[in-house]
Amino acid sequence: SCMVMNTFKNKFNIKDKFNFFQNYGLNMFTSTKDKSEFLLFFSKIQNLYNKLNRLVFKYKLKRAKIANHTDLCLTPIKSISNVFKLHVKGTIYLFSVLDLKNIIQNSLTNTDVMFSVPLTIKNPYDNQPIDIYNLYNMYNFFKYNYINVPLIFQLYYLSNFNIVRFQKENEVYIRKYLLEKYLQITSIQCVIKNIKRMLNIFNNRTNYVKKQILIDDGFPDNYLYDTFKNY
Repeated sequence: SCMVMNTFKNKFNIKDKFNFFQNYGLNMFTSTKDKSEFLLFFSKIQNLYNKLNRLVFKYKLKRAKIANHTDLCLTPIKSISNVFKLHVKGTIYLFSVLDLKNIIQNSLTNTDVMFSVPLTIKNPYDNQPIDIYNLYNMYNFFKYNYINVPLIFQLYYLSNFNIVRFQKENEVYIRKYLLEKYLQITSIQCVIKNIKRMLNIFNNRTNYVKKQILIDDGFPDNYLYDTFKNY
């Protein structure tokens, strides 16, 4: 036990700490009794460590300065019911639910010529990426206040807030979301124009005449829109 305590005290990196915990538990040369004692010892230390972390966080939160007293639409924070507190280096930034959702949507559904290029979520006040622990705080804020978590943010959460993994695992959903968003903000006339351009490109690239999609000039635009808008 003394050897374990001395070895463990030298571990200060969180990743190293849990790697050590796992390796010790899997060590075939360690007795069941020693493993049980170590587990009890580790649990007590971890419990104390978490309590100290919460205490320090509450202290920092109490001394932190409020950076803004209105939301991004200049609505006074006092008149807003649910407010998220983003704590960054001794400063607290306040966000309404609407602001929070807009920041999330704009970042994770960012596009480049209709191709998905999700961006890391940033604090609009200092333009710095929001740390992963604050992303978890953000997610818990939605959950504990019984606010619907935006689906796009739920998927980001399930990807462990890894932007590369998020894009890779949710490519189909993001593309569908972008198309729906495009149809919402684009006029029907513009969409119809793009549909006709799409069909012309398709016909020009098709070697077989029978496979071409030919639309009569008198064909109703509303039917054309309803038929091809999802493509």
